[in-house]
Amino acid sequence: MNDTDRVVDRTPWRIAVAQALAICGVAAAVAVGVNWTELRTGNFVPLESSLERVGIEVSSLLKEYGRGRAVVIDTRSRADYEHGHIAGAIHFDLAQFPRQMNQLSRWLPRQQHLVVVGVDHPLQRFSYQKMWHSLGYSQVSFLDGTIEQWSNADGPVVSGWDMGPLLEAGR
Repeated sequence: MNDTDRVVDRTPWRIAVAQALAICGVAAAVAVGVNWTELRTGNFVPLESSLERVGIEVSSLLKEYGRGRAVVIDTRSRADYEHGHIAGAIHFDLAQFPRQMNQLSRWLPRQQHLVVVGVDHPLQRFSYQKMWHSLGYSQVSFLDGTIEQWSNADGPVVSGWDMGPLLEAGR
């Protein structure tokens, strides 16, 4: 057996994933924040260290929410939102991101801290955080917890469709 017959895996799994994304198309690689130079050299920052303020615990959100320092964006299904959501949360359909973001950005200050509910997977968090950042929102966090945990910590929960129509009407 010669060297060409052997398969030697010398690349870390992150590089392999980035290269696989590149094979699928440039758009996929760009969506997770990997550029061509990083792909060629394999020198890119791991996802964990390239994200700022990714997760926020329920207790920390309670403090920021109580001080009026956070806007909660609820990305769960409309049915889940109507069943129960953080009081004042804005329902945001990620499938409608461009249209809803255009409407939301008209009245939501760029310096506002956004806390997103309903995005749990790290790659989804990374992708959505990159989208928010590209629109000028630098403080984006994702709730590390559930609405039930929020409620159990005495966070206000309401039901119904109270904030979603703001986006539909363009506020």
